[in-house]
Amino acid sequence: MYRDLFINIKNYTQSYRIELLVFIFALGLVGYIVYSHDQFIKKIFPGGGVTSFNRTVNTEKDFIVGNPNADLFIIEYGDLQCSYCQTMHPRLQKLLRSSYGISGRVAWVWRHGFHIDEVSITKAKATECVYALSPNRYANIRVWTFIEKSLEGGVYETEYPRDRYAVIYKKLGLKETDVDACIKNIETSPRYERITQGYTDVFDFNITLTPYIQYVTKEGELVYESRGVIEEEELQKTLTTYFEQYSTNKRK
Repeated sequence: MYRDLFINIKNYTQSYRIELLVFIFALGLVGYIVYSHDQFIKKIFPGGGVTSFNRTVNTEKDFIVGNPNADLFIIEYGDLQCSYCQTMHPRLQKLLRSSYGISGRVAWVWRHGFHIDEVSITKAKATECVYALSPNRYANIRVWTFIEKSLEGGVYETEYPRDRYAVIYKKLGLKETDVDACIKNIETSPRYERITQGYTDVFDFNITLTPYIQYVTKEGELVYESRGVIEEEELQKTLTTYFEQYSTNKRK
């Protein structure tokens, strides 16, 4: 009996040691990935970001579609390499096409979020260049068209999609050579701060999944937040609930 018990204990101990070694290896691997990403970010964004987390919408700096004086803003921290952003984009478009968007009570804001690789950073730079190279009255609509077409065309691309983007630039009335020159030099431009600011925002709150979505009042009050893919029903329900409460409080 004792011999069998000893054998069982020995086998259990060996199994435990294997599991412990696997756990230690996995922990080390996660640590290496986190460290590697941190080094990548330091390489891309030397010196860190610009300012602390900011929820208030800036009508002069933010990419806004809809009424810039809306009661509620849907702020999306996104990445043009992100498949979840690709999934969520048409869902957020539906919110803007709802009665709240049409009536001007809701607007949509795009901000640069967590970037997964250097292709992601280049796409973010291209977004800023589309804005910088466009006349003021067309800049915002061109940026939103570029974001939409970029997400429609593909995500998780292994290299900057030069040929695909050239077609988009042409449709927007921009020259590919001008955009390329802008991308090359944008780190010396104030527009680059939008990219570093966006990353600083999500990094400060330890958000490593895009899209990160907020419903924020024009005063900067956070009403709702989500990460990743959210069902349309939840997005719409939260919006409806807010405006029902908003209307009730306004009548008081």
